[in-house]
Amino acid sequence: MRVLILGAAGRSGRAALDHLCLGEGPEEILLADRDAEGLVKLAAYPSPVPLRLRYLEAESEAGLRRRVSECQVVLGCLGPFHQHEERVVEAVLAEGRDYLSLCDDSAVTRRVLARAGEAEQRGVRIILGCGMTPGISNLLACRAAARLDAAESVRFAWWFGGGLKAGPATVKHLLHSLSGKSELLREGRTARVRSGSWGEPVEFPPPVGTRYLYHLDHPETVTVPVVLRGLRHTWFKAGCGDPVQDIAAQTLAWLGMEWCVDLLSHLLTLTATGRPGTAGSSCPSALRVTAEGIRGGSRRRVHLAVCGDYYRLTGAFVAACLEWLREERPAAGIYTPEMVMDGPSFYRRLGRRGVRFLAGEEGAPEVKGG
Repeated sequence: MRVLILGAAGRSGRAALDHLCLGEGPEEILLADRDAEGLVKLAAYPSPVPLRLRYLEAESEAGLRRRVSECQVVLGCLGPFHQHEERVVEAVLAEGRDYLSLCDDSAVTRRVLARAGEAEQRGVRIILGCGMTPGISNLLACRAAARLDAAESVRFAWWFGGGLKAGPATVKHLLHSLSGKSELLREGRTARVRSGSWGEPVEFPPPVGTRYLYHLDHPETVTVPVVLRGLRHTWFKAGCGDPVQDIAAQTLAWLGMEWCVDLLSHLLTLTATGRPGTAGSSCPSALRVTAEGIRGGSRRRVHLAVCGDYYRLTGAFVAACLEWLREERPAAGIYTPEMVMDGPSFYRRLGRRGVRFLAGEEGAPEVKGG
């Protein structure tokens, strides 16, 4: 199997490469990126399989199709996804190649899922949201809900503490996601609230602890209710560091200043939790998914969580997706993880890659909107 990593020189692309080289799978890996200097550095990567470097001009449809035609499976780590994803999807459909994407944009996810019929006709398999979030988050929602007789709400809480070391694509998409409105379910009806609003403290497992989170536009609230039918409440809330960093990001986004990536990166650096001279290259992150509903006649609340380096967890998940795709060979179509991967074998794949989950449960009061 020849695998192409789009955006290979970025943080997510390098993490995917790390995990692909740990297990069996690709016979050859093509690394494509616009960052020529970053590609040259990857040439010295100690890989057990051959690596081939490819320059990529992401805005060129012809260039994308040329790169996609060289492989059997494409891994999409090319952000920001609201700018590039649909162009990549067009290329994989045209060339008839399978595609695993880290896409974390809700509007793009909705539009791409609408093309499922076209993918079926062309024999193409596309999985959207193959990272920590969306990705791991989607599957945890299914597992938490499965512990209840009837799940009524699912809430996603994500803290990303890697502001100092996040790449420009991550920062740009953060501003984009904060600039509009976030979709949620309230009393069983779809509602939209301003991203960056309704902050509240959320407790994560140690060492992250309690963090202040705000509404963020993310695909989970769009796709998970399609699988977990009957949900009455959902939301996705996130924080990108400490309150000062969150306020900086929200202010620039609300002012419509998505182009201020360098400015926000500088602000995140000045206010980084590690202050100054944060060591290493880790991007600490935490994810908690809470399902609430009825079991045995009483109201219960189930929490599932994972903590660790954001990029390591993302790389582990996309590598597990590639293994699953190769071995399970699902029918052609366009999916998100919870549609096709929610089974014991997939969690074993994650376990082999060092991903561990934390679980908790408690009684719950009556559901309230919010």
